[in-house]
Amino acid sequence: MVKINIQPHDLVVFASTALVIHEETPDWVAALLNKPRLTAVCRRASLHDELLPIGLRGKDRSQRFACWVPVKAVEQHIQPFELLDTHFQKNICSNHQHYFVVQHYQAIYPFLCENHIGIGGSLGFELATGIGTVKETSDLDLIWYADEPFSQSEAKTMLTNLSFKNEIPDCQVITSKGGFSLKEYATSETFLMKTIQGPILTKEGW
Repeated sequence: MVKINIQPHDLVVFASTALVIHEETPDWVAALLNKPRLTAVCRRASLHDELLPIGLRGKDRSQRFACWVPVKAVEQHIQPFELLDTHFQKNICSNHQHYFVVQHYQAIYPFLCENHIGIGGSLGFELATGIGTVKETSDLDLIWYADEPFSQSEAKTMLTNLSFKNEIPDCQVITSKGGFSLKEYATSETFLMKTIQGPILTKEGW
């Protein structure tokens, strides 16, 4: 059993037989259940009876399925910033190297390492599993763990450093209160904060 301190956007690996499903499964989920082990993304919801809220993903962007897995069944726990470790880089499919999202990631990789910024979305899943989930149209999703407050001016500078060929990634800032968009925080006095209790409009991220 791994540590219980699992956060939204983290990836967990477990035996497919451990899944707890409360509704009828679509065909693509039923096909996944034939695999001995699955990797899923932790959702932003509370633990219930030691069940971890997770989301399965298929090959298409529309294929997302919410379900649960017992915390004690989790065999491996991967945080988004851990995907920067060199041994995960080989998991990017060779025929995806020319995709813009991969080129964007590789261009800013040193900056991500320096600033404890993790990888989410389809690229994060591909880095973790080696499953080819990245598309030519995929965006770069980043997860920034920011324990200390920063100003709007600093947020704008960060967006500039994260950009590649004028493309700004979707960067979620994670604090003790929840998560919010770096771009929205940089450009608006009030921004949407995602919390376990649900989304709220706020002026304070910490």
